[in-house]
Amino acid sequence: MATRGRKKRVPTQTNTLHRYLPQNIRENYSFCATLLNDLLDDVIISPENVVCPILSEIINEVVKHKKHDMGSVSEKTLLEWRNKHPWLVIESGVMKCKVCTDMKSKLKLITVWADEGSPNFQYSGITRHTASAEHNNAVIACEQDKQLQTISSQEVIADVSDVCELVDDVDKKLFNTVYYAAKMEIPSSTINSLLDLQTKNGLNIKYTNLSPDTVSEIQTSIEHVLREGLVNDIKSSPVFAMMLDESTDLTVDKRLSICVRYIKAGEPVTNMLVNVHLEDGTAHTIMNCVAHEFERHGIDLANCTSLATDGAAVMLGKHKGVGQQLVSKYSPFCIQTHCMAHRLNLACTDSIKKNDFMIKFREKFSSLYSFISGSSNRTLALKKIQEILEEPEIKIKEPYSIRWLGLKNAVSAVFESFGSVLATLSKFAAEKNSVAKGLLKYFSSYKVALAIAFILDVHNELAVLSCELQKKNLLFSEIKPVMDATVSKLSSMEATDGKCLTSMKTDIEITDDGAFFSGEKLKYHDNMGSEFATVRKDYIKRMKKNISDRFRKTDSDHYNDFCTLFEPQQINISTQEECNEALESLSTFYGYEKTVKVIDGNLIEGLQETVRVVQPLVDPAKVQEEWPRFQGMVKGAYADMPTNKLCKRVILLHNDIIPNIAKLAAIALCLQPTSVECERTFSTQNRLKCKQRASLGNEALNTLMTICMLGPDISKYDPSPAVIYWLRQKRRRKPRLQSAYKPRAKKQKTC
Repeated sequence: MATRGRKKRVPTQTNTLHRYLPQNIRENYSFCATLLNDLLDDVIISPENVVCPILSEIINEVVKHKKHDMGSVSEKTLLEWRNKHPWLVIESGVMKCKVCTDMKSKLKLITVWADEGSPNFQYSGITRHTASAEHNNAVIACEQDKQLQTISSQEVIADVSDVCELVDDVDKKLFNTVYYAAKMEIPSSTINSLLDLQTKNGLNIKYTNLSPDTVSEIQTSIEHVLREGLVNDIKSSPVFAMMLDESTDLTVDKRLSICVRYIKAGEPVTNMLVNVHLEDGTAHTIMNCVAHEFERHGIDLANCTSLATDGAAVMLGKHKGVGQQLVSKYSPFCIQTHCMAHRLNLACTDSIKKNDFMIKFREKFSSLYSFISGSSNRTLALKKIQEILEEPEIKIKEPYSIRWLGLKNAVSAVFESFGSVLATLSKFAAEKNSVAKGLLKYFSSYKVALAIAFILDVHNELAVLSCELQKKNLLFSEIKPVMDATVSKLSSMEATDGKCLTSMKTDIEITDDGAFFSGEKLKYHDNMGSEFATVRKDYIKRMKKNISDRFRKTDSDHYNDFCTLFEPQQINISTQEECNEALESLSTFYGYEKTVKVIDGNLIEGLQETVRVVQPLVDPAKVQEEWPRFQGMVKGAYADMPTNKLCKRVILLHNDIIPNIAKLAAIALCLQPTSVECERTFSTQNRLKCKQRASLGNEALNTLMTICMLGPDISKYDPSPAVIYWLRQKRRRKPRLQSAYKPRAKKQKTC
């Protein structure tokens, strides 16, 4: 019991290392005690929960970089250790295990012997590591790999038919089922049901009740084989192009799509390389991610000759954009391109800006969509009226700005069922609905009716151009003809009515009582014809100007040079001087070595500058020497040949006599004018990672996307290479997979 008046003794607190660290840590880390005590003397007394984490971080950094003094261990002793333990590796003052290092990524080892190494030069440490479970597992896995490689070299040969003989037919059926589910974007949870269905139908399917991990491993094996084939094709191509774009998925995680275009059998091929998670959307992060992925796959970025992006500042910024960093650090011969399809969409969007009629036109279509689709009664009323008027049952669509020519779909839906739309609005306006009254007043105008048909005619022509620009393997020589054709067609629409406008004028009856469409009266007066002509002329003028501004000639100088040299008709009509100028331009750009510089590190640990000289892609002197031969071929036997077939013949048949021209032909085929393939990958991504599969991880999503984008049709798929790769990864307990899975019984709790 405390005595009244007695004072409690409070110990004096001092800033010493012993106050913050327990006894065992003080003894183990005594070498840094002096340094830390001096540091603590200069700081104010702080709570332990604040200082302890700081001290732990300092000690860990010191120990991490501490090198053991090997003077106490003789060379003879080290040699004896190596002879007794062949896996022992001594480098930079630490000891490492070669077996654990090789198996680190495969087995996900966390031992220090597989990472930074052990500085403890004592035989007891080697003994403990030899007896550890991680080391023993690594040794077993290494032996299995050696045995499988031996079997592979003796039994597995290149002929696919011989490989099929080595793979069990039951395994093929299993892999075909998993591949079908992934290819058709079916959730992995249904694979066991598909296997049971095949068994019920009489097929010999021994596998049943597979665990999610087993299914994931099979999908990874399929993805590995597909990606390995793609990487090998890219490496065998003389040059390649790259497409980059970023987006967010359902869970608002930022993702980067990397697609490539390369030469295979003399023809351009476009495919997705990888879809990866991004920490942020800065140019530095994107560039590091791109460099890491290409380095991981062993692809030299110096062979990248074209980059296509959506034109965002982070991608094509003049100073620190991804394209600029790519050229200065890795790919000095790369040409940066703002996606042509994105440019066209921006040109259409810009044609609406600062145009009062078009701004209101778009707003009214958005209001009409909200009014009709926002109520089931109004949607049903529109459907019934469409049946009565025998018009197509089309839903009103929203004019999305993020879709290619999103206004076209909305206008087309209203045009196809214009009478039904007017009748529906009239019905609800009679019920004193103020929104319906406002929309009816706008859409029942004669000028608006003509504008709907006219804008649909314009956007139908733009849609043809957009579809051409969205072709998967679009060639550089195909851009200018379709652009000129579209601009010429738009010019003719200033005075000539299109198909939709002609149909609209035919369906509108103008009498002394006014104008009528399908019985609905339109607001009409004599000046509306001239007002519509003004709107028509202004819209065409704006559209042509925006297309001209977005597709500047200065952005396609190299494209024009390649057209001059590799388009047969252009070669035949061009003068010798024009051909020489184009040849000199390309020879100067691709024919001289360039220097790239990469700076790694940070200001704290220090910066390291790496300078690399990239060799030229062609020899300028030999290009000039080979040109007359190629020109003779084009003006002779190849005069009527398309550009793609001409380049293919040069690459496959004449590479021995005109190798530099063949290299330029490969570069020409790899010119990437659009980044549409990235948009296709995002569409696949959003279909896979939907609300029902929102928990898909980054690796699983990338695996499924690879199978969907790269995999052939199920009828042409051969599962044998994937089965062999799956069996090589580890010892498979196939009997367990081929029987009903029975989880272990839970241990009964004892009191």
